[in-house]
Amino acid sequence: MIRPEQHVTDSKAGALFEEVFAEWAVNGSKRDYGWDYVVDIFLDHQSTGRQFNAQLKGSTHTKYSADGTFISQTLERNAAEYLARQLRQPTFLFHADMVARKLYWSAIQLDKKVYETLEKGETDSLTVRIPTSNVLPGDFQKFLREFTLSRTILTSRILLNTKPFEFTAAMAKEPIERLDNVARDLHDVTGRNLSFLSGAFPAH
Repeated sequence: MIRPEQHVTDSKAGALFEEVFAEWAVNGSKRDYGWDYVVDIFLDHQSTGRQFNAQLKGSTHTKYSADGTFISQTLERNAAEYLARQLRQPTFLFHADMVARKLYWSAIQLDKKVYETLEKGETDSLTVRIPTSNVLPGDFQKFLREFTLSRTILTSRILLNTKPFEFTAAMAKEPIERLDNVARDLHDVTGRNLSFLSGAFPAH
């Protein structure tokens, strides 16, 4: 039996991903749900209760732009639709350059061009431009900011799609202590308290 080269590359990419996020809990998907990992963020060996989804692509022939400012990653339309618009948890598209051993990331839920292409609905696939400045291990603080921004936007999207009376009715059924937790969580997710997670990112 011959193992395809891409399978070997995918395994190496997975090992690099787990190495980069070794201080957190990396949980692999055992089925093809459109994402490869759910990562639990830890702070001082304690769970923060924060998670993100990750879709990982690995390559030994990474397509860099002529000026080196971005790489191109192709996604099927259905996959992009699922990652960018259907998931309700912060979701990132990762590309592992296995030659350079660098892990690049895109906050695909914040990518305006991806949304515009999906809205047009003209093609079965699309190309995501991932900035080479989004590199790990490297700028974990930038990753933190976009993680927090993704949470804010997703929470806002959910609330805007919920009628006020429905939200009120749902909250009326919750115990007092739970309402206090909801209020604190909404305050946190708007980005007013970034310090909660600032220590969760490994120094590199």
